[in-house]
Parts: sequence; structure tokens; C-alpha cells
Amino acid sequence: MSTKTLETLKAGLAKLKKQVKVEAIGVLQPHNRMDLDEILNPQNENVMYDNGTDQEIYDAVMARREAEGDMEGNGGDDSDDVEARPSCQEALLAASTLRSFISDIDEPFARKLEAVLSSFGQQTRLDEFSSLKPSVISDYFAPCSS
Repeated sequence: MSTKTLETLKAGLAKLKKQVKVEAIGVLQPHNRMDLDEILNPQNENVMYDNGTDQEIYDAVMARREAEGDMEGNGGDDSDDVEARPSCQEALLAASTLRSFISDIDEPFARKLEAVLSSFGQQTRLDEFSSLKPSVISDYFAPCSS
């Protein structure tokens, strides 16, 4: 950063301190003051990696790329197993369990949750009913062969 830019920033900060009483609003207290250089160049960002040769860095990058390629070729990482979606019956059973649990709670959130669970049950049953295929009684009997 050039000295002109640094001086401009320092002048702007001084002007800001005059316009806004920073100490009065509690942002800048005597126990947490920082120098402008500390704000612009934090010490933890000045650390450079210096513990390896170029060959070691290259080998690590290539090993990582190879591992990513193997993961894509095998269909992904098996450690993130996704649970199967619960069945409609399991979801309704969970909603019923929650409804019975909150029935004794006399709070507004419990009433709202009851309403949501009832709506969920109605919508789930409607969706299940809509997915049914129409049938006639003759579908359940084998034809008579003469």
C-alpha cells in the first residue's frame, strides 16, 4: 500500500472520528483501540507458508486432484449416506405423535403447531388420495373361464 493511500486513510479516519463520536457510541473504547496499521494489516494474515519444497507442494496438489477424480468416478463420497425419505404412513405417525405431545401445552406456539400439523395431515392424505389409480370391482376377481 502506498504512503499516499495510507495518509489518505489516516486523514479519513481522523475526520470520521471528529464527525461521529465513536467513543460515545461504544464502538471504540480505550481497552479495544487499534492502530490503523493493525486494522489494515492484521498480524495473522502476514504468515506465509514456508515449510515445504516446491515438489512437496506439487505432490500434495496432485494427490488431492487424483482423490477428487476417484471420488467422481466412484459416484461420490460414500460417507454422506442419505437417509431414505420416510413413507407417508411414517410422516403421519410422526405428526400424530407431535400432536399428542403438544396437546397438554397451553402456549400460542403449541396451537400454531397443532394447526400446521393438521394442515400437513390433510394435505398428505389428499396427495396420497390423488395419486391413487381408479379401479373397478372386476379388477379384483379373476375372469371365469368356461
